[in-house]
Amino acid sequence: PGAGEIAVDTFEDVFLAVKGMKADYGVVQIDNSRTGAIGETYDLLRKYGCFVVGKVKVPIHHCLMAPQGARLEDVREVLSHPEGFAQCRNFLQGKSWDLTACGNTAVAAGKVAQSTDKRKAAIGSARAAELHQLNVLVKDIMDDPKNRTDFVIIARTPEYDSSSDIVSLTFATPHRAGALCEALLPFMAMGIDLIRIESRPASMGNYRFFVEIEGNIEDQAVKLSLSQAASVCEYLEVTGCYKNV
Repeated sequence: PGAGEIAVDTFEDVFLAVKGMKADYGVVQIDNSRTGAIGETYDLLRKYGCFVVGKVKVPIHHCLMAPQGARLEDVREVLSHPEGFAQCRNFLQGKSWDLTACGNTAVAAGKVAQSTDKRKAAIGSARAAELHQLNVLVKDIMDDPKNRTDFVIIARTPEYDSSSDIVSLTFATPHRAGALCEALLPFMAMGIDLIRIESRPASMGNYRFFVEIEGNIEDQAVKLSLSQAASVCEYLEVTGCYKNV
């Protein structure tokens, strides 16, 4: 009750709103079943030091939308987030449309609605088309009919309870053979399941890793594993403990 929502243009704006206390929570995409990890979100988690406090899987159905009265043959330019283009690659293949990247699919829909140019279209959800009073030219244009995106909820401080069953962390290892194995060995030794591992470039030849493990930050086995892993890493930070819905 009393909760409000604000809309921003880019993923980074979400983090800035949370970090700058303009919002208590933010929601951003972090992974797609078709295109994989969304590297920008991982980089922003590290850059702004926000915490993951929740995660949810959402079915994604993309459509092609345009101003009222527009026809498919009128389209010359399509706007969307790069992820939207990537998830609809088969539909776009062979079409001589200009593709213009936007901060997110909602922004793309808004820009098309504001322009009223029948040559412009957007890729996004049917809900976005409804909100901006756009006409859906083609439904379900995504490559995978089971297309799904994982969204994370971010906050300035960690939040968790006994029901939380995922711990996420980020770390960097020394640049030498076997360093990553050493960092992960404590979790294997404790029988802790590794759910996800992603790497992101930190500098030339160096990488930071983002990992999700099963467990709760209060579990003794998790605490011990984190302590042992941290002892062989250049740095290790817990980025969240939450329930995977």
